[in-house]
Order: sequence, then C-alpha cells, then structure tokens
Amino acid sequence: RSGAYNNYGYGNCGIVELEVSYAIRSTEGGWWLMDCGGKLLEPVEESEAAKHTQVLGICAEHPSPGGSLVAGEGVAAESAPTGEETSAQETGEKSAIHGSAAERGAAALEILQALEETEHMGDVTTVDVSSLYDIQLWYGQKYQILLGGPTELTYKIRYMTQAVATLADYQSGVLDFRFIRDK
Repeated sequence: RSGAYNNYGYGNCGIVELEVSYAIRSTEGGWWLMDCGGKLLEPVEESEAAKHTQVLGICAEHPSPGGSLVAGEGVAAESAPTGEETSAQETGEKSAIHGSAAERGAAALEILQALEETEHMGDVTTVDVSSLYDIQLWYGQKYQILLGGPTELTYKIRYMTQAVATLADYQSGVLDFRFIRDK
C-alpha cells in the first residue's frame, strides 16, 4: 500500500515509502512494474508480473526506469482482422469505440489511483482497458467487474469495494457498474 511509515523513536522522524506496483507489458513484449501514477519502476520477469495487478489493453512505449508511462497499443489491439480488408470508416468507428491508447492509459491510471484509496487494491488481479467503453477488472478469481466507460471511474471503484465487502466468501459472478450513458 502506498503511504508513509513514521518512526517516532528518539525525537527522530524517518519516513519510509512503501510502494505498491502494478505490472504492464512494454511494446517490446516484456513486463514492467509501474506505480499508480504511471511512473515505471523496473523490468521484471513474467513470473514476477503475475504477482501484481496486471494492466491489460495498453503497453508502455519505450519504457525506462523512473520514466512516465506513455501508453501504446497492446499486441491484441494491433492485430488486424483476417480475411477481409478493413475500410477507413470501420477503422474510425472501431477507434472511437475502443478509444486511443492515451485515453485508455488515462482511464487505467485513474482506476489504479482509486484502488490505492481502498483496502481491496491487492485483490484486483487485472485491469483491462482494451476498450474504453468496456473496461473490466477481475477481483481475484471470483468476480468479473464491468465498469463500462470512463465516466465516474473513481465512484465506480469505491462502490465496487463496498459491494464486494457485502458478499459472502462462497459467492462469485459478475458485478455490473456500467452506466447507460457511458455508451
């Protein structure tokens, strides 16, 4: 959990920063750790990335330690449909629905910052912003969370944590926090 720990011994006050990190793929295919503000921390192996909340649907372009996230298209978003040519109009419509990498990156960071404010942030395993108007989270292996579009993301995360807290341990399913006006 992000925050500070104060040591009040002998009139001395030291602060130790505790960083929570999230995993994001780079455009080169490797994994990087990142904080909720988009600061890239370090490259990691896939096994280490699996221990962190993974941000899907965008990639970090030209990552470097201490650099800021520049959101690029993920591998899945880059693959073209097979068998047919895609018209410029269809490409434009698809882009409007899925949003730009920068828009999806901003949405992902808003979600991560909202998660930082909750006690359930470590329970979210993935944040998928592959489509700006179909944002999804996985809360452990039990709940798929549908957030819809980028409207009121912080509110939706707060409401999600309250809803999950009321559910019994044996329950699982889909929690839908989409607003009709999102689309």
